[in-house]
Amino acid sequence: PIQQAEFITHLQVLGFSLIAVSILYLIAANWLMLPKFVQLAIPPFFLVFSSLASVFLSQNPRLTQTFDAISGLMLGLSLAVIGQVYQTGADSYLLFLVWSVLLLPWLYRPNIAVFILFAVVSHLALLLFFEQTFWLDRHFSLFLCSLNLWTAILMICCLKYYPSLRYVFLVWIACFSMACMLNYMLEKQLLTFFSSLLLPLFTLGYFYLKKEALSVSISTLILGISLTIWVIGSVLEHNSSDIIGTLFFCALIILGWFAALTLGLKRFFPHSRFNIIPLALGAWLSGILLASSLLIAWEEASLIFAFIAIVVALVGLKSAQQLFSRQFFYCLLF
Repeated sequence: PIQQAEFITHLQVLGFSLIAVSILYLIAANWLMLPKFVQLAIPPFFLVFSSLASVFLSQNPRLTQTFDAISGLMLGLSLAVIGQVYQTGADSYLLFLVWSVLLLPWLYRPNIAVFILFAVVSHLALLLFFEQTFWLDRHFSLFLCSLNLWTAILMICCLKYYPSLRYVFLVWIACFSMACMLNYMLEKQLLTFFSSLLLPLFTLGYFYLKKEALSVSISTLILGISLTIWVIGSVLEHNSSDIIGTLFFCALIILGWFAALTLGLKRFFPHSRFNIIPLALGAWLSGILLASSLLIAWEEASLIFAFIAIVVALVGLKSAQQLFSRQFFYCLLF
């Protein structure tokens, strides 16, 4: 019903959010015409207002978290305005570093939005520090170790205080792992290779001990994708002349590799319905590579074979009961 308290609370959060966005748009549209003292006063005013509002509305958790998030944003905006007005000339990483430190008091009570903001800002501070001090090129190994360590610390805090955010961190770990593996294929530094596997192995071990089947499947999927990039890159380096054969060989490797990962998951979680996730992605990727190889080899005739493959896949999916057989037909279908 529309009178439910939870629905009213959602409307209140949406209303306050729209008001905040409207005020920010109004200020931004007239920013250059405002005197400097007004520019300096606006962010602290909203910071104090949102902080007091979160205290007096502490009985409503959603509104409290909304105002705390606004306070966190106003902290960064206050620092940015001070740097703009007084032209301090400080490096950008100092802004994000101070902003990260000032966000810590707002984490004295659980707040998902502030924690996400803290994670993003602290990662930016770390990246900009190495970039602006020219340590990124001279001490790349230290940068990778620092980034892995800080991500692991934030992941531990997330799992302890904000478990609902674990999938967001898994997405970040997946992007980081694939980026490290791609960097390894270009630069051939062993540290980037191990860095691409470290965090996925860490999450895989943690979630396995906690018996969380879905998170284990996602961590296994991340590990499988990174190793797939390595295998495909190695194959392309040693056999780049025969494109058709290379694509076909990579399709078989991917299908077999993700099938092996799925069988391993079924051994440890035999009754979980999430074991199929790696094999489903593997079938999709191998289907794309297989279709590409056939299209290059047979050109227009491949359309006929594609139609035959679709018919065979649809018929096979109706009768197949075994897991591998179904994923094979899904591969043909895709």
